[in-house]
Amino acid sequence: MRRTSRPAIIAVVLAAVSLLAASCAHSVEGGPVLDEQSVRDAAIERFNEVIGNVHTYIRQDRSARAREQWTATVNEQHRTSDNTHLYHGDPPTTLVKRGAVSEGTNLDLFHPAGSNRDYLLLGEHYRKLAPTPWVTLPTSYDGAINDVCLLPGKMGLCKMIDSISLTAKEGGPNITKMGYRNPDGSVNLLSNVTVENFIDSRVILFPDDIKNQLTPKILESQLSARVDLTKANRVTFAQINGTITDGDKKFDIDITHEVEGNAQPGDFPTTPSGAELTVIKDDEKANALLDKALQMHLETR
Repeated sequence: MRRTSRPAIIAVVLAAVSLLAASCAHSVEGGPVLDEQSVRDAAIERFNEVIGNVHTYIRQDRSARAREQWTATVNEQHRTSDNTHLYHGDPPTTLVKRGAVSEGTNLDLFHPAGSNRDYLLLGEHYRKLAPTPWVTLPTSYDGAINDVCLLPGKMGLCKMIDSISLTAKEGGPNITKMGYRNPDGSVNLLSNVTVENFIDSRVILFPDDIKNQLTPKILESQLSARVDLTKANRVTFAQINGTITDGDKKFDIDITHEVEGNAQPGDFPTTPSGAELTVIKDDEKANALLDKALQMHLETR
């Protein structure tokens, strides 16, 4: 997983802002005089513009292959995840490939465009759950027709942006809200997310009592956030990370969303059928099997 030093980046940017402000503070006859606050205000305005562009990208993008990775440590508990999400078309065909830590622990979920069925591919580790490698279930993506943030490949990014926006809206001391355009036209957003807003936005699903395991100081502390976009305002990378400690309590997180390119029709499997497929029509049985498979997968991480 790519890990970057957000404080270092922010320090460099602030230094550049200060330098620009200083150079502009000397008036040139007939020219405007800019102060540091004006430059900071411009950076915040760019930040708001970038947030809007990210929301537009999420609504309008029709094809991507995105890898989402995270590591999380809460006190003595540690978990990792490494999934690849693909979507293509409108309505979308989707595929979630959950990373295998060892042979046979792969667990993929495939949804053909417009279908009322999902297809779960079980690695050898899960074969006791069904007599065939593929299981078909009633689809869980009906709501994605009206809410694109329910789609694989967009859900994680949506929650990351929600946590950034919520923290920016609340404001407070030392909250970074900066957006800037690079010489090649690409755009970067730098910000912060409080631990509490990260948890409340459900960027990662923690136990319901997670806040009780942390101190108020940790919940109020800030994580670093970054979002990168191309010149055409296509998201390429997003990250929230940080390590917060208070006495014997610890919250350490690093989550990344990296767009590796467009998904192609050939990236998706052929809809399974016949002897390789177990059909489950009952929602309750389908949910029970999926929950068990996901729990078994979590235990491998």
